[in-house]
Amino acid sequence: MPGATLGLVLFAAFLHAAWNTLLRGGSDRLGSMAVMNLARGLPGLAGLSLYGLPVPAAFP
Repeated sequence: MPGATLGLVLFAAFLHAAWNTLLRGGSDRLGSMAVMNLARGLPGLAGLSLYGLPVPAAFP
């Protein structure tokens, strides 16, 4: 397995563990979810403004 692939898999595992730790560790779960969704939604909106919507054939 190439080193870059292994690095990406380990990074994804770290993000998953951090997500669960932040969600379970806080007393306000709704607030934690809101912050996490904002943190991943803003880069998504930036990507949407750069690349536009996917082609309609990609939706199904």
